[in-house]
Amino acid sequence: MYHSSWNDGSLKYNTPHLLHNLKSHVLLVSSVYHCKNGHKILSHNDRVLSKINEYFIPFILLHKTGFTKDFVNFCCTFCQSGMTFQALENTIAQIRWQYYEERKQIYTEYANILDVTTLKFYHLLRHAHNISQVMMSFVNAL
Repeated sequence: MYHSSWNDGSLKYNTPHLLHNLKSHVLLVSSVYHCKNGHKILSHNDRVLSKINEYFIPFILLHKTGFTKDFVNFCCTFCQSGMTFQALENTIAQIRWQYYEERKQIYTEYANILDVTTLKFYHLLRHAHNISQVMMSFVNAL
């Protein structure tokens, strides 16, 4: 069996799975493997995953979607403590909003920094001989 490509969602049978997570959604993009008989097997295939200890798989897959185990554990704990589904939904929405605001603040701060150095970075990309040279020059420019 050899690895040939990553699924890009162009075919219905191998579209990425949307995994629900506590802070944000995650896309599970799987590798496509080919056996010597020409069969294509996705790395998240049930037969492949059954060979791995369940402890090492951080998600639960359904047909087209799934959940991270952290998300499932949070929801189960919340419900077992006697909270309503409405309270759970409100709590998840609040957690996601806070995470969004944190990411927005980080993005804004770095966008302001990059406005000054973007031109220098693009110049380095055009004239650099390797990626380490680009990254070191970019870090020095900051």
